[in-house]
Amino acid sequence: MSENVAEAEAVTAPAEEVTEEVAPKPSETLEFWKAQSRKQEAKAKANADAAKRLQALEDASKSESEKVNERLTAAESRAAKAEARALRLEVAHAKGLSATQAKRLVGDTIEELESDADDLLESFKPAEKPATSRRPQELRGGTRPEEQPEETDPGKLAQLIMSRGR
Repeated sequence: MSENVAEAEAVTAPAEEVTEEVAPKPSETLEFWKAQSRKQEAKAKANADAAKRLQALEDASKSESEKVNERLTAAESRAAKAEARALRLEVAHAKGLSATQAKRLVGDTIEELESDADDLLESFKPAEKPATSRRPQELRGGTRPEEQPEETDPGKLAQLIMSRGR
């Protein structure tokens, strides 16, 4: 019977908690991710260098006419952008828009730009003040507003102040 009691005590006695520290996975550490970042940066740098070398090789293999065509295309593109900007600014000036508002104009022709400028002006038109039927009141002194001031001529008021000071 003593064996049964010992077994019962063993079963009912609280078990000691076993705490084991689990080592983090390599992918969960900061050092791991820093190393991965450095690897990716090195690959990106190598790819950028390779792209530069490839561009240099392509440029060297191009004929002179291809190089001239590329320059011509780039110049035509810049000229078209400059003409469009000048046209927008011209329409904006004619309509009384600011340079900031001119940037918002959309269209390829003068008519489209003018129409857009009219829409823009209509959108931001200030609200008109309603007409009032009241007349502005005459200004009066602050100490006794019901009385009319004695003198309103600035020159005479200055002489009056100077004569009181003597």
